[in-house]
Amino acid sequence: MAIDTTTCSERWLRALCVTVQAVRMRALAVAVLVAAGLSACDEPSPPARAQAPDTPERMVTFTLGGTSFAMPLPEQVKVEPSSVRDEISFDLSRGRSLRWLELATGPNRWAELEKARTGSDVIYDRSLPLENGGRLEFHISDDTSGGSGGPSAVLLGRIQIRNIALPLRCGDQDKVSVLRPDWCLPYLRRMTIVERGQ
Repeated sequence: MAIDTTTCSERWLRALCVTVQAVRMRALAVAVLVAAGLSACDEPSPPARAQAPDTPERMVTFTLGGTSFAMPLPEQVKVEPSSVRDEISFDLSRGRSLRWLELATGPNRWAELEKARTGSDVIYDRSLPLENGGRLEFHISDDTSGGSGGPSAVLLGRIQIRNIALPLRCGDQDKVSVLRPDWCLPYLRRMTIVERGQ
C-alpha cells in the first residue's frame, strides 16, 4: 500500500492545528479560572480582621451617657446629634448612597427593630477585639431592603469598653457597589474612653 506523503503532511498539520487549538482553549480556560480565582481574592476580608483604612482620618470626640469617647473617622464625616437622647450619628453618605454609624446608650433599639422586621432575635455571631482591650460583638444583616439609593445592609452590635456597653448600628446603601456594612470596624476597633484631663 502506497502512502501519499502530501495527504500525510496535511493530516499531520491538521492534527497539529487541532492540538494547538485545544491547548489554546485549555490555556484560555485556565486563564479564566485563574482570573475568577483572583477576583475572589478581591472580595472583602472577613470583618473580624478589620485593619485601619488608608483614607485620611480625623479624631472625633463625643459624649454618650456622661462618658467622653474618641474615635478616628474619615475626614469627611459629618457628626450629627440624634433626636433620640444619648444617641449620636456619623454620616458618610455619598449622593443617594448612604453610609452611617450610630452609637447609643441603653437598650439596643436597632436590634429590636431588626427583630420586628425578621421575627427573630439578633444574635451577635461575630466578635472583634478592640485595641484598648474592649470587645465588639456584632451581626451583619445583608438584606435590609433599601430605597432610592439601592439595597442596604447593616451591622448591628454592642461595643464593650471597660464597664460601658454601647449598642451600635453601622450601615451601607448603594445601587452599584458591593455593600460593606462592616466599613466601620477599623474605626470602632480604635475607639477609646477619653480620660478626664486628656
